[in-house]
Parts: sequence; C-alpha cells; structure tokens
Amino acid sequence: MRYARVLLCAGMAFWGGCATEPEPSAPPEQPGRQDTVAAVRRVVATAEQCQPCHPQHYEEWRISMHAYAFEDPVFHALNALMLQQRPIDEQFCVRCHTPFGSLFGETLPGVAKERVSPVARQGISCDVCHMMALPHPTGRGVWRFRLDGARSGNVADPIPNTFHPSAFEPLLSQSEACAPCHDVVNPLGVLVERTYTEWRESPYPGRGITCQVCHMPWTAEPIVPGGPVRRRHSHLMPGVDVPLSDFPGREQMEEAVEYLLQNALRMLVAVPSELSAQEPLRVRVTLANNITGHDIPTGSIFTRQMWIELIVRETTTGRVLYESGTLDSHGDLRTLHSLDVQQGRVPLDTALVIFNGTALRNGRPAFFWEAHAVQFNTIPAFDSRTAVYTVPAPPGGWPAALEVSVRLRFRALPPYLLRAIGLEELVERLPIFDMEQEQRRIAVRR
Repeated sequence: MRYARVLLCAGMAFWGGCATEPEPSAPPEQPGRQDTVAAVRRVVATAEQCQPCHPQHYEEWRISMHAYAFEDPVFHALNALMLQQRPIDEQFCVRCHTPFGSLFGETLPGVAKERVSPVARQGISCDVCHMMALPHPTGRGVWRFRLDGARSGNVADPIPNTFHPSAFEPLLSQSEACAPCHDVVNPLGVLVERTYTEWRESPYPGRGITCQVCHMPWTAEPIVPGGPVRRRHSHLMPGVDVPLSDFPGREQMEEAVEYLLQNALRMLVAVPSELSAQEPLRVRVTLANNITGHDIPTGSIFTRQMWIELIVRETTTGRVLYESGTLDSHGDLRTLHSLDVQQGRVPLDTALVIFNGTALRNGRPAFFWEAHAVQFNTIPAFDSRTAVYTVPAPPGGWPAALEVSVRLRFRALPPYLLRAIGLEELVERLPIFDMEQEQRRIAVRR
C-alpha cells in the first residue's frame, strides 16, 4: 500500500467539509486573454465540420468517451455536488470535460449543458486535441491552443486542403498529448489523477510504448477519402468507462473495454488438489500487472472497483459453502456502503479484496477536490499483489468434493454512488466486467 499527495476527479467519499485554502489551480490570466479567446473562437470547428474529410475518424470519435465527456450525467452530478461545497475553482472538472466551454466562459456554475455552444457541448472534440499547443502543461486541463487555424497531426507530408492549414506534430502520437487531462491537479494543488505519471514511472517509456499503443492503435487506410494509404490512430479511445445514459455505440464501446480489461493483467490461482474433511482450505490468488503501463485500476480510483470474487461450492449440489466478493440485493459489494449490511440482512464481507483508492483530508475520507492525500490500493505497473484466503471447514467437515471459483471483476462505478447522487435509474446499465476467471476441483479425503 502506497501513500502520495494524490487524488482524483470522480473519486468519491461522502464525508468532510469545504476546502478553504486560497490556492488557485486555474491557469493564470494573461494580458490580452480576451483577444486570444476571440482568436480561438474564429478558427474552432465542430466535429461535424471535420466529418466530410475524415468520416472514419468522426465515426469512431462520436461513440467515444471523449465525445461523451460533457454529456455524462455522472460528471454533471458530481460537478454540481462540488459546486455546492464552495469550490476554490469552479472550472476544475469542466476544464477537461469541455475545454472550449471552459475557455469561452460558457460553463459557469448554474449553466445547463443545453445552453452551451455546439462545439463546447462536444466535450473533447477534434479541435481540442488537433489545435492544442504542444508541449502543453500537464494536470490542469487543455487551455493553450494554436491561433493560426492549423490542425496538428502526425503526418509529416499532409496533403494541402482548402479547409485548414496542416501542421506536423510528432508529440500528438506521444503520451505527452494525454498528460494535460490524464494527470489532474485538484484546487489545492494536489495531483488527483496520475495515469500519465504512472506510465512515465513504468518501464514503458524506455520501450517506446505510449498511451496510444493500447488506446489508439494504428490502422492503415486513407486519412481522407481518395487519399493515399497511411498509418493513422483509431479514435475510439476505449478506457474502462462506458456511457450509462443514451449514447450511440454503447455496445461497441463495451466490447472494446472488455477486450482491454481481459488483456490487462494475469491471475494465478493456487489451491490444493485434495484436503482432509476437517482441514482448512487455503486459496492463494496472485494478480500480476505485467502487461499494462500504469496502475490497475487507474484514473478515477475512488469510484473504480476491481475485486476478487471467491466462491466455494459443494460439487454435486452447487450449495455455496463460502463466498467473498459477492453482491447484495442492490448490486453493491457487502461493505459498509451496502444497505443490506447496514440493515443487518447480510453479513459484512470482512475478507473482501478490492483495489481502488481513498481520498483523505486530515486523515479522514474526503471529497476529491478537498483532499490532501490519497491512500492507494492499486497494483503498480510490473508489480503484483497476492491475496490469501483461509476457509475453515464447515461443521461436520467438507463434503466429498469441492469446486472453487475465482473471478477478478471490475466496474467503473459502485451502485451506491449513483444512488447517492440521484442517478439510481442508471444502476441497471452499469456493466461488470470479468477480467480473469478460474475454476478448480478439490477432492476431500475421509
């Protein structure tokens, strides 16, 4: 378990008061800023304006979580909750979820998303990345853009066109392009999301493996209709989130997320092949993060849930003899957040092995925007964690044969959080992904 001055936009614990330190995280006001904003307004385009020349890029982007970033009701609910707590910087979350909305001053507190301009409502749209000035400061959103109307790309010899000038920008294919929003600094100056930093501290930079290798893999096809075949990045950009409200391409995104999660780490399960009827059953589960170039889970680790489910059954009847990591009647894990646990209907799961993070302020759980530190329970890149279960034999001893089922499960949000922020109707749309699973049989000696 590691500790660091870190926290995350979307991390959630329902305690604590408001932060009062007057330590702004907004980009400093610059002379002539209004002129600069006006210059960006003149050249920025909606994604639909890019579609005729880049139809495949557009079709991938329109179902991505980048396109969903400002449509996401969970984001809006959490942002509203933060604003109720008198935040130091009301644009803290907005600056990544709609950089143009923040830059243009359209996302002030109380403004409904339906009232912002089309380009701002598109969240992380084409021009956010392709007009971003690189290198860009990390951790505080995207707020520096090209003013010449050129769109940056990774093609060294772009074909001239009448819509916009083109500029070769090799950094757009490097992890540095992701750093402004995938490291996040909260209003108190604390690093609250550290995916880019985790990657930078892993072996992957030395091997030339960037974020884009996994999240924007190369494909070979014309960049514009009728153009030459070139290497280009896929713009689906899956991570671990899927849209919970109505949004195009949800099934395709679920498939992409499932593929990433099922190829993220390796699980090794060790159980005895046989044991005596009165002997405790020992199960050893090792999780090796030897594939992914950042912690697992990463990003919004305060809402992420990656956990081990262990079930021991009698082979012949299927009767459950032991369980950990199973859900209550509301779909929650049997923690102190479970309504069933609180009301005494099911026991607390004291053996639960879960990987996530806890935001802390003065040593107590806190909101992400007011935290001073983070308690990590994640698996760093190229590291491992081992869970050991000791299950006592039931009264009368074990039956003749046992089946041990182990699953590593993941979901981006817990149901209790959705209920707490008034989005209970989305719980049924929250997918659980099985990252790894194994079953073993054990013979019992009499």
